[in-house]
Amino acid sequence: DPSGARLLAKPERDAAERNPKNADLQTAAGDSYKALGAYDDALNYYRRAESLYTSDFKYKARLAQGRCLALQGKFEDARRKLATDFRSLSGYADEADFQEMKADPRYRHLFEPESNGK
Repeated sequence: DPSGARLLAKPERDAAERNPKNADLQTAAGDSYKALGAYDDALNYYRRAESLYTSDFKYKARLAQGRCLALQGKFEDARRKLATDFRSLSGYADEADFQEMKADPRYRHLFEPESNGK
């Protein structure tokens, strides 16, 4: 329930709102919402974080967004978001957030180890 998630994530949300230019606090609020299954709310905070992180750390926010999108079944959106930073998702093949996406035949190849020309 979104209102319940908002209540439970209130400390992190309040910290993020008090410090709107702090990418780590935006990410923490997103993480709280994600843990509660409020993926749309989490995505809003992860997008804020992406806009605030320096280029070296934007991947963290994009990966978090990709996880939420995958959990929502928006596999193509997740693939596009993650393609910016990852040629392969094989390092994330065992993560629970990506299990449904990995099981989809259209996206399974993204989680397979790269062959390195062999």
